[in-house]
Amino acid sequence: MLPTLARLAIPRLHIEPDHQLLEIGCGNGTATAAVAEHLTTGRVLAIDRSAAPVAKARERNADHIARGVVRVEQVDFSRLVVNEGQFVTIYALNVNIFQAYDRAIMETIRRALGRQGRLVLGYGNRDTPRLAQRAEQIGALLQSGGLSAPVLDWAAPRFLFLTAIRR
Repeated sequence: MLPTLARLAIPRLHIEPDHQLLEIGCGNGTATAAVAEHLTTGRVLAIDRSAAPVAKARERNADHIARGVVRVEQVDFSRLVVNEGQFVTIYALNVNIFQAYDRAIMETIRRALGRQGRLVLGYGNRDTPRLAQRAEQIGALLQSGGLSAPVLDWAAPRFLFLTAIRR
């Protein structure tokens, strides 16, 4: 069974069978596998900066890798090389990539997203006031980086998703 955050994320990603997606901070590949189930000609590139989770993600997604819909790479997002408009959706679940404004990260996200591409960030935390405050801060960072004001979606009392669109 999928962890709650990954399970709640799937419908919010609006996955089509041919979509190209990027997962930042894939961990053990649980969400990657769930996304891959929806892909036929599309692909998800799952990245994590740590070797151990990447190894687990590759093992968990071996069948999806074999059918060509998943690629798992060990790379820090700040060092990721992407093509202009490569992804329909970029998503990250419980990843602290937006602690502070980082021009290079925001430029990479904007460049990597296609026209009207979506950035979906999901967070789970028992401290909902803190989660709401964090969402406000992240929203301001995303807007200053050239994305739309994010739509906030409380999927459950302690699970929040932010979705911003490339302008």
